[in-house]
Amino acid sequence: MFLGTFGANVLNYVFTLVMGRTLGPEGYGIMISLFSLIAILSVPSATIATVCARFSAQFSAQNDFGKLHYLFAKLTKYLLLVAGATALLISLLSPYIAHFLNIPTYLPVIIIAFCLALMLLLPINRGILQGLQKFPTLAANSLIETGGKLLFGISLVLLGWYVNGALLGVLLGLSAAWYFSFLPVSKMLTPVLKKIDMVAFWRYSIPTLLAMLAITFLPNLDIILVKHFFAPDQAGLYSSLSTMAKIIFYLTLPIGGVMFPIISSLSEKRERHFPVLLQTFALVTILSLIILAIYSIFPVLVIKILFGVKYLAVEPFLIRMALAMLMFSLVNVFVYYYLSLKQMAFLWVILPAGLVEIALIWRYHSSFQQIINILLLVFSLLLFGLFILYIWGRRNRIKELLWPKNISP
Repeated sequence: MFLGTFGANVLNYVFTLVMGRTLGPEGYGIMISLFSLIAILSVPSATIATVCARFSAQFSAQNDFGKLHYLFAKLTKYLLLVAGATALLISLLSPYIAHFLNIPTYLPVIIIAFCLALMLLLPINRGILQGLQKFPTLAANSLIETGGKLLFGISLVLLGWYVNGALLGVLLGLSAAWYFSFLPVSKMLTPVLKKIDMVAFWRYSIPTLLAMLAITFLPNLDIILVKHFFAPDQAGLYSSLSTMAKIIFYLTLPIGGVMFPIISSLSEKRERHFPVLLQTFALVTILSLIILAIYSIFPVLVIKILFGVKYLAVEPFLIRMALAMLMFSLVNVFVYYYLSLKQMAFLWVILPAGLVEIALIWRYHSSFQQIINILLLVFSLLLFGLFILYIWGRRNRIKELLWPKNISP
């Protein structure tokens, strides 16, 4: 899973880096701001994947694949309608979205409207694969998406389609991944459907939606606001800075993706899962520190290789931005851990953090340094808050370990 997802992330970064060089700072700023908008608007898709993974793991642990087939059929029919409505709504709002982001034409927004429609459908199949712990198949599907995006996107940009070509590449990559995800899923479904209680499904979905909204909102909001407040070339520079820092986040993301169904399954069987959480934190921290060390030692070389000399102005901010992404990667582990256990108290910690980030950036945005300091502050306090919540939730167990009631003479 890690190697496959790592390969997909490498292809993603090849795509973004090539676009950074071919489109220039202004065009790159447009593309990344739209990608950030996609990330925020596609929160329901992340929710669908997470919920499908959780319930698929549960049905698999119970060896009840009739319920899994019912879940797959019900969601696919329902979300086909929602996807169509979403594409239509975003298309109608495209002139206003383009105006807010200072984009001269609204055609790119219409393209991402159809991207969002597919991003509502693909997570059903991927969530099922994740919940059944079919990690090689899931990783291969990610490679199909990113490989298609790279092939079509770069080709269309080189043909002169500019930002529209890059976005059409994303759309074609998503289409290919959705098409090829049906075969492996269909092999795991029984012919007979077994009805499930969808109330329980939606009861879990709503808090998960809020969690996914926060976890997607926090690392993408700054890019959208910078695109709104800063000049186009400055927004492009900041986008490159964010892209380099997020290497840490995307490199460690598959580790949490593997942890999620494993802990879900262990929880269903009432087995101990703390070692899995500890191993996940250790791996995420080690990989993050390796990237941070490379950035610390070779910042100029990294920027030249990834984006070129046009982007060297962001060098003074690279380390602090990467450190902020390290904090956020650890936050993400906590979020997936609580979701795997169906424990939603963490929402009281993470949702206010998003509001604080909005308020601070809206008020203080005079420089890159100011915005990065806000991200560092918010992510560090959020990580600390989730750690305290974890300790509080296990206070009785800690008391038993420190002060056992029965002490043998």
